[in-house]
Amino acid sequence: GPGVSRRLGLPSNSTGVVADEVLPGSRGERGGVCNGDLIREINGIAVPDVNAFATILRAQKLTGGVLLVQRAGATLYVTVPEA
Repeated sequence: GPGVSRRLGLPSNSTGVVADEVLPGSRGERGGVCNGDLIREINGIAVPDVNAFATILRAQKLTGGVLLVQRAGATLYVTVPEA
């Protein structure tokens, strides 16, 4: 919500999923996802919120992929390994 956007210094209209529980040794961590990253897309598909993210993962049967994330004012791609 808007509180999260403000806390992370993001525009209030930012959409995406905040990575807040990246586990040590997880595929996310190995792929370079950091706590606080705002995940905007996975494999080019926009991720407006956490429900959409879960739906996309299930629909595409994804265990990894290329994420577009916003971090500290920069936008970057990180690749999460499939296994």
